[in-house]
Amino acid sequence: MPLTLGLIGSGAIGTSLARPAVAAGLDVVLSNSRGPETLSELVDTLGSHARAATPAEAARASDLVVSVPPTAPGSPADRALPPPIRSPHVRHPMTDSTVRIDITDLPAAVRQFLTALGTRDTTALAGILTPQASVTDEGHTHTGIPSITEWMANAASEFTYTTTPVAAERTGTHRFTLTQHLEGDFPGGSVDLRYRFTLDGTLISSLVIAP
Repeated sequence: MPLTLGLIGSGAIGTSLARPAVAAGLDVVLSNSRGPETLSELVDTLGSHARAATPAEAARASDLVVSVPPTAPGSPADRALPPPIRSPHVRHPMTDSTVRIDITDLPAAVRQFLTALGTRDTTALAGILTPQASVTDEGHTHTGIPSITEWMANAASEFTYTTTPVAAERTGTHRFTLTQHLEGDFPGGSVDLRYRFTLDGTLISSLVIAP
């Protein structure tokens, strides 16, 4: 009976692990934060040795579990792991290495913030920012939700432009960078901007926007 590899996080890194595992004859259980149904296309590509599940189901069903990024202590997936796996060095990684991740695997708060920014939906900010969060844009720092709300309502309002996500990275466990390509009627016409997010738990504590 083949061993089963459970993957919690199925972006670029998880997929790069799944393909050789399937090729080697392992069964692979894929999961992410958005639900098994979002992985159907990847599962079809990998074949009969792959299936999708929730993170907790992937942890329970597998002989070996790999989490990218590591599971948060106390999360459903973490509680599903047997005690030998739920060791401190697994749950509290001490690394500041930067790795490329799939854009769809950015934290929920980051994705919600970007959606709110695109639609100027300032009502969403209270649920995704810490009370003293800061946003730095064009050299100016806006601190606190009221100040960020005002910034978001007026950000680049004099220009019309489109944004295209280009790449995403994770540094350590709480810093994420999204590079976006902007094209519009602003001076220069196009620019690549990096949105550097720092999280406190599940909430955004800092964002720096710069080339």
